[in-house]
Amino acid sequence: MTKFEWENDTLTATTRWEHKSSKRQSQHLWEEFIRLFKESLEIRTEEELAWAWASANNRTSMYRNKIMEEIADGLDLINAYELFRVDSTLCVGETREKPDTLVPVIHVESENSATTASHEVRKLCALKSKLKVLISCDQWSRENWKMGGSAKRLMPIWRDLVRNHHRFYPDDCEYGVIVAEFVEEEGKPRVGTLHFYATTLTEPLPANGKMHGEKIFKRRLDRDKAADPHYKVTPVQGDMFKDLVKEKK
Repeated sequence: MTKFEWENDTLTATTRWEHKSSKRQSQHLWEEFIRLFKESLEIRTEEELAWAWASANNRTSMYRNKIMEEIADGLDLINAYELFRVDSTLCVGETREKPDTLVPVIHVESENSATTASHEVRKLCALKSKLKVLISCDQWSRENWKMGGSAKRLMPIWRDLVRNHHRFYPDDCEYGVIVAEFVEEEGKPRVGTLHFYATTLTEPLPANGKMHGEKIFKRRLDRDKAADPHYKVTPVQGDMFKDLVKEKK
């Protein structure tokens, strides 16, 4: 677990080992983020995932109200919604109710279509934090689509955006990308397999050479279970189903 705290007016991370550089600290934060993201996905029930995949708004709600909260708890950070118009910002500080004490450590933007996510990448480039994460959804991987997934086309564009910003504003942060895809079974449009992939926009390039990144989650899903009265959906009002609201300024 990583615990962030202030030491001599500098934000430091207390972990299992000493980080040799600020860049390595950012990389380790991405590793911890992915580990906790994966753990949060794994404890979701099929009914929860089916509900999340019933609409784009539901999916965003799952990320904000469940997964980001659990990641923030795991990193001992405070999860703030729409802080500086960012979907989720994980911060150090006193409490969420005291926004003046919050200092961003992780910025997270969720865009339901990867093909229109370049704006979110540019937005992340303009922010200051140790880790910047884009979460999206698309026909992403080459291995699951006959015509090839969109990762091969989009990843070079997004990496160029980051490089262009770093020419003028060098930064030691890490840029992470998480993309989900739902692969339907033949003849069963509501039944298929849900995959999540993770990779980075910063160097080095993936060692395996796959633009879509590393598969971090896979589960067969029947999306009709979200509306089936015979199944009890785990989320309750005030939890995953609560409205997405902006934080008070």
